[in-house]
Amino acid sequence: QLRQKDTTRIQKGMMMKNVFLLSLVMIRSLPGVSSEQQQQQQQQQQNDMMMVYNPGHQFQACSFTSTIRFKTVLQSSGFENSIYESFNEQRCPNIAAPISQISKCISSFKLDPSNVIQHLQSTIDILNNYYVFKSIAANPLKSYPLKTPFDFPIYNGIEQGQFDIISGLEELLQEVKDNNRATLDIFLRMNAMTAKLFDGHLLINNDISTGGMLVNRTLFVFSGEVLDGSAKGTMLRTEFPTANEEFVLIADIISKNKNNNEMVKTSKEIKKIDGKDPLEFFIEIASKPSGIVKYKSLGARVQGMIQLFTNPNSVDYNHHSITHVKLRENYPDTSKFFKDEYHILYEDGSSTVWKLVQDVPQAVSCDMTKTMIENTLLDKPGSMYQHLDSMKHAVMKSESIIQKLKKKIEEKKKKEENDNPPLLPAVERMPHHSSHKKRPSFIGFIRFGKSIGYKVYDDYAVLKIDSFSGWKKTGLLKAWAYLTQEAHDRDVTNLIIDVTDNGGGFVKLGYFLAQLLYPDATWEEISNPYDRLYSPSLEDDIGDIKSIVDDYYDLLHDNITLAEQITDTLNANRELLIKKMSSMLSLLEAMMDILSGKKYKIKPEEIIYLEGSIVSTIKLTKDIRQSIVAKPNFLSTEQFETLWRQLVATANEVFSFPFADLNFKSLFGMEIENTEVSERVEHFRGGTFDNYTSVFHLVDPFEFTSKQRFKEKYIHHPFQFDQYIILGSGSHCGSTTDTFRHTVQAYAYTKNGKNSAAVVPPVYTVSFGGTGEKLDAAVTQFPAGTSGEAGNVEELYLIALILRVLNTILPPLIGGASSLNSFDKFYNDLPNVCYYCNEAFKMPIYQIYSRLTGPSGIPMEYVNEIPDYYIRQWPRATTFGSDKDLPDLYKLTSRVFYDRETIE
Repeated sequence: QLRQKDTTRIQKGMMMKNVFLLSLVMIRSLPGVSSEQQQQQQQQQQNDMMMVYNPGHQFQACSFTSTIRFKTVLQSSGFENSIYESFNEQRCPNIAAPISQISKCISSFKLDPSNVIQHLQSTIDILNNYYVFKSIAANPLKSYPLKTPFDFPIYNGIEQGQFDIISGLEELLQEVKDNNRATLDIFLRMNAMTAKLFDGHLLINNDISTGGMLVNRTLFVFSGEVLDGSAKGTMLRTEFPTANEEFVLIADIISKNKNNNEMVKTSKEIKKIDGKDPLEFFIEIASKPSGIVKYKSLGARVQGMIQLFTNPNSVDYNHHSITHVKLRENYPDTSKFFKDEYHILYEDGSSTVWKLVQDVPQAVSCDMTKTMIENTLLDKPGSMYQHLDSMKHAVMKSESIIQKLKKKIEEKKKKEENDNPPLLPAVERMPHHSSHKKRPSFIGFIRFGKSIGYKVYDDYAVLKIDSFSGWKKTGLLKAWAYLTQEAHDRDVTNLIIDVTDNGGGFVKLGYFLAQLLYPDATWEEISNPYDRLYSPSLEDDIGDIKSIVDDYYDLLHDNITLAEQITDTLNANRELLIKKMSSMLSLLEAMMDILSGKKYKIKPEEIIYLEGSIVSTIKLTKDIRQSIVAKPNFLSTEQFETLWRQLVATANEVFSFPFADLNFKSLFGMEIENTEVSERVEHFRGGTFDNYTSVFHLVDPFEFTSKQRFKEKYIHHPFQFDQYIILGSGSHCGSTTDTFRHTVQAYAYTKNGKNSAAVVPPVYTVSFGGTGEKLDAAVTQFPAGTSGEAGNVEELYLIALILRVLNTILPPLIGGASSLNSFDKFYNDLPNVCYYCNEAFKMPIYQIYSRLTGPSGIPMEYVNEIPDYYIRQWPRATTFGSDKDLPDLYKLTSRVFYDRETIE
């Protein structure tokens, strides 16, 4: 209801805002309105957007010694619901207070300890079952064998993600039990523990029901010049490049000229932040597990924090703050890692202060007391918990759904046909750049979509990819075709692959780029092995249940005598039969609701087919039930056989459904000999032995072969580069980016070894920024094989439900008791859904190993792959949208091609 009200308020707010803006346009267009009057109107608008330091304004549920209240909406925080806050005074609009006081406020709200205990226990169970790094994270050096590619060191110690998450949560659970007390900050404390792992893929409490108390929080950093009114805004930037390779931080202070109201920028170098050099300050805050930057490499965390404070893409002085960080429910308590204020000393001897504030909870009215909030908003179960716990859902109209599903399948097939036209003629037959629509960037990138671009210089070329999602292989093929032809025409043989700030995406696209760099590589030579935790109870349960379903089919197949016996047994109690049919409908409807409740940008074909099978079963069950109720009548043998065949068919659809955590081998390519899900391998990780699955691969050999033929058909230009550089800072990096980087690096190493004459083009890695030290730097980071919802608990319930459906209609005399026992065991083995959860947790389910070591080595997540070369500079404008630092960065990087001896 709150969300529905929010939507209405957003719409009203937008309407009022549009009316306001329209009125301004009309006023300006009226005759007789002078330019001076227009300037006064503009001045009034700017004043309205200013904030005021207002110690007297309070949030009724908590007391603050000082607050900042904005006269405009907090647009910089990015809240949807903040759009209407300036138009609606019922809620607490635009108030921020020191972060320590916000922390104290949150910790004062009480929760029902029994609900918190269930939530904590569920979290522990889910992590135990599915978090693939739970053991090695406790103590990486207590793993065997300690083997890494290229003899790289292992990430270990508290500053590199070493933490026993299970033990930490168990201690927190015991504390709640002993005290029989819990407060709202329990979620922040849970989040602080996961933050200690520095795992960018692990997200718990990412969508929990707390009455909005932990949603839409933002951490702001304001300068003293803005707070005292002497400046409109302060923005930070790094000096790049610097001649002495030292870190230089500049503050651009924006103020108004009192004579003409024009903006004036005053630049000052910051010498000290709380008595520390600026780089030391960033190293200090990045060393703490704040949850803001989650990389095991300290250099990557430092670079990420520097980018956060100096982001050139967020320059908007109307927002006043130096920086702002949106804090979701999965962030820890920021007051544990930051101070309320920092004292700043400028190079000219002047000084100021930075104040850190956070907005108050915005889901409630300023006038609500703490008791009112606790009684009306907190301790409500999450939608996922209710969804899987109650199993009470509405029936969907079957006929219309079946037609919609058929239509979607047809539309999907047509779209696939339209998406696969012939790409390009052979490059050597193609006119230079042909009629391709070019979108040059500031430095001359030739762009292919939002994420791919290239530039050819005199001595080297650059291929920049800032994401492995949002584009198709065709886009990369086109970029590669034009790039290689222009490089060939200009006799350029060196290529920089810039993956700076590449947030990752689809791992198969990373492998596809690797294939373009090394077209002669076979799938065995570039494919890295993966595995995941083996969950004995669930694996064995599913094997037993699948066997029972197969037995059901074999038992009743063409056995008319047995079908007649079962039908007679069911008809012996007509009232009970009708109840059974009603119960089956409830269970089938619950299955349908699980599927329809999942969020997809494009619904997978497997789900469409499964939905169709369930809907057909619902319709058939309803028809048979109605015929029994209406006449009155009995169940016929033909009706039972028809219903039973449909139920078994639906059960088989469920078991063929691609559960990301269980039936993983139907999703990925694999070694031919590894065909049984029940295979398990024991590894010694973090001081304990754990069971893992056998190895599988994310490169399907059959798909790889077809792509090889595809490339040979459309790109058979003989040109290939002589050397590659992969450039990155490790910050804002995704796992696919890291997988790509390691894959090509490992392939080149296996082919070339230490030979002076390279067999294949060598790969060099280059990083920059960070702590200023090469040993702390990283090119790319956190290569968890892939992440997903924790155990996909919703999908696992489909197995439990379909078995319950089968047991409902099947009498105990036909093996029903044993299948019922199997269901109960499976249901009990499933982790309980966390009480406050609206959706499943997300975490690394698979782990990737280097193909140089295989599973006998350390998972790549914990391998500290130090770059070959390091540039001690701190550029900040390194994206397609803000690229002014890239020319100098590329020039420094290109030295590796021809001057490696003089570079670190």
